[in-house]
Amino acid sequence: MTLHCRNQADESAPESVSRLSWKANMARWLISVVVFCAAAVPYVAGYLSSSDEFHFQGAVDYVEDVQSYFAWMRSAADSDGLPVNLYHTSPEKPGYFHLLWFGLGKVRRYTGISAVLLYHGSHAVAVILFLSALWRFLGRFLADEKQRCIAFGVCALGSGLGRLTILHEPSIPQILRHKPLIVGMSMDLWSADVNTFYSMLVSPHFALALWMLVEIMDRLYRTIALDDLRACISGSVFTICLGFVHIYDLFVIAPLAVCFGVVYGWRNAVRFRRILVSVAVFVISAGVPLLVYRLLMLRTPSLAAWSAQNVLTTPAPIWYLLGFGLPLILTLTYRNGWTRIRKGESDVLFLFLWVAVVLPLMYATPVIPFAKRLTEGVQIPLVILGVRCLYEQWVPWIRERYQPSRLTWSILGGTAVILILPTNLFLVRNMTIAATGHEAPYFLTADEYRALNQLDRYADKDKGILSTEIAGNFIPRHTGMRVYAGHCHITPDWRKRRYLISKFMMGQMGEREIGMFFRENNIGYAWFGQETDRYRSRLPLESKEMELWYKSGGVSVYKVN
Repeated sequence: MTLHCRNQADESAPESVSRLSWKANMARWLISVVVFCAAAVPYVAGYLSSSDEFHFQGAVDYVEDVQSYFAWMRSAADSDGLPVNLYHTSPEKPGYFHLLWFGLGKVRRYTGISAVLLYHGSHAVAVILFLSALWRFLGRFLADEKQRCIAFGVCALGSGLGRLTILHEPSIPQILRHKPLIVGMSMDLWSADVNTFYSMLVSPHFALALWMLVEIMDRLYRTIALDDLRACISGSVFTICLGFVHIYDLFVIAPLAVCFGVVYGWRNAVRFRRILVSVAVFVISAGVPLLVYRLLMLRTPSLAAWSAQNVLTTPAPIWYLLGFGLPLILTLTYRNGWTRIRKGESDVLFLFLWVAVVLPLMYATPVIPFAKRLTEGVQIPLVILGVRCLYEQWVPWIRERYQPSRLTWSILGGTAVILILPTNLFLVRNMTIAATGHEAPYFLTADEYRALNQLDRYADKDKGILSTEIAGNFIPRHTGMRVYAGHCHITPDWRKRRYLISKFMMGQMGEREIGMFFRENNIGYAWFGQETDRYRSRLPLESKEMELWYKSGGVSVYKVN
């Protein structure tokens, strides 16, 4: 049995890479170029639409999160060691670490390269690394180059049923700002975790996490099924690094290692102990970042607040079904897959277990409040199983009963493409519209940009800034200063702080209360921009606690006396 399993796995191994036909190589590079260019379209459009009056912020989605990424880079560049959280003004020791933003921040510190160039450069590199790793990983499970090319195209460009599920026509800003309560929107339209192209589109750390995840899964499979101990060592290193880039994935890697090790090892009694040792290596590696973050939370209140406030509701199964689309449907109908598992074929077992581990974790919200994030990368085994199901079951079944012509096959193939592409075409189109609309939060006005530049050059960086939470998202990135409140997950007691901001802006604080509020929270400046108009506040002109420090058009910055 063991010999059969290893031979089966070896037949699927990427030894055939050098023997790929020119058509397969051409298809691979063509798909990669299309993905790369499509993902770049909104960003290129955004920067080209910038002008003296409007400055593109470099984000086409997850705007608040992207501002925080730039803020972490800025904090890492300005500090000698670990960065500090710039999204609150309470006393706190440095204690945040993210491998990507910390590394880019230090590169900026010692080379002087701009943060924007580092951000988009790392984004491009991460996409290239992921596509390369994806191609190798698919070759391990799909020996037929045609099937491999199809799987590569679907993983890189495909999505679920997508736009077909928008029943109530939500507005573009609602879609781009992730409003999960909108009825009729499938998961792949508002969550990058369930769409590999979407993950490559929005942020370098999503693409980097996908690359690391694929590398880990490849090494986990090689370690247990092919008895490759070198893969075990490199896989454990990747696992530790991934924990400091996208820690959520560790909650999938550890149980998958246990399940695959126990199930496969049970059938291979000779290697059972070696397999358990390998499993232990992966589990321990996954535990290292979790332990480090736990220790950091004990000394860093804002990091603990992030953990407590990072609660994401898992939607109903129907939206996952629509989001994953055809690959999930084909996987669910893959009867031959169960036959192959009973025969001891490790490659099919591994893919099925990957999906089987993720499915219950998606709804483990009482234990894991961010369970929705655990779906990242599960599209890959779904696509592989879907392609195998298609060619092992449905294509022979259709040929046997209907004997379709080449035209019919072309129509069926075209229909399949139509079903998997609309979501991503829709996202790219609407993100491009958002990136060229000169509207907040995608753009800063010239007045805001000049005021931020003034703060960066002349303000006392030891003092914090009071602003609305909207402006609080972008002020730290451009000034390196701490704000009273900003990103909702990273700011401790965010709801309480938001309430106090509203109370202040609406003029509901007395002079004495204002003075105490400023002193208790180490606030040295107050920002009043266009977003404060909704409060209809006259406070800056009336309070004796502040004096005008800088004014440019619709933006006023006051200094606390």
